[in-house]
Amino acid sequence: MKVLAAIAPNYPERLHSLYIIKPNWLYHVLFTVASPFMDPVTKNKIKLLKWEPKEELLNLIDDDQLLVEYGGKAVRTSTHKATHVENVETSDVSLEEMFSKTVQQVSSNSNLSDEQTAELYGLYQQATQGDVNVASPWAVQFEARTKWEAWNKVKGTSKEEAMEKYIQFVIENINKQ
Repeated sequence: MKVLAAIAPNYPERLHSLYIIKPNWLYHVLFTVASPFMDPVTKNKIKLLKWEPKEELLNLIDDDQLLVEYGGKAVRTSTHKATHVENVETSDVSLEEMFSKTVQQVSSNSNLSDEQTAELYGLYQQATQGDVNVASPWAVQFEARTKWEAWNKVKGTSKEEAMEKYIQFVIENINKQ
């Protein structure tokens, strides 16, 4: 208790606020149990945000500092969940630059399902090469055939639209993992 008494007056000045987004039941239980022992200043700085916190987060945090998946403009620059985010002003960044950054993010992510990998492959090929320009592989060439089918599925999509779909797919599916 002496340690808590010694650090309690100093810690709240360093902590502006702590937002726990979409906490599970365990966070609620732990916060309820621990809160009587917390300094009131610190306790008031901890916020447990519910299931759809986008509006509440936009009221609390500038949109250029908030990740896209929470309604902001910042893009994650790493596949780790709690990492540095890079601001991306959509008006200042070309579609090609945003696509390139998204491809780099995906290439370092080894947690993709086979379906996600195929979908992204098809969109990437369409964005960089255009319509499928190779013959369909034999059915026994499973990996090559899956890639070809994913690419052929987006045939006729413009390069710009394929880039936009790629970015949107990553935001909606991969960043939420």
